[in-house]
Amino acid sequence: RTDTEYEDALIAKTFSFQFVNSYASLFYIAFIKPFIPTIDPCLDLNCLGELQTTLGTIFLTRVTVGNLTELGLPMMTTFFNNRKRDKAMQKRRDDAGVTDLRNVPDFSEDGLDLADIVGKQALADLEHKADASEVEQAFAMPHYDVMLGTFEDFAEMAIQFG
Repeated sequence: RTDTEYEDALIAKTFSFQFVNSYASLFYIAFIKPFIPTIDPCLDLNCLGELQTTLGTIFLTRVTVGNLTELGLPMMTTFFNNRKRDKAMQKRRDDAGVTDLRNVPDFSEDGLDLADIVGKQALADLEHKADASEVEQAFAMPHYDVMLGTFEDFAEMAIQFG
């Protein structure tokens, strides 16, 4: 089976499932529920209000969950990865006995300029140079699958906007 056949089958199955999953309750309320009032009556004999409430609920839930998933999850992952990396770097520094020179006071008790002796300005320059370049920051970003990433974005918009 080729990649194109696989992608076509995946698209057909996913859209079919998402369409039925998203709109089945709306079709039931709009087209079936008004004709079976003895089994499942509409609220105040008005199915349109119930349809409106259900549609609003489904829409807002999908938008909220989608935004939290697309924005919150990568942000949290990046935060925890950075925190883990910083802890590992601090542990290596502690194990090597390296002192953080930023904790050294600027002047000693007798007025000696310790900041100049320790080289705090040079340390600040080194830290600025040690910041990750734009390419390194892009490399550290979460992976975006070329096929499934755009497919999931398109599927979300197709279901959301019809």
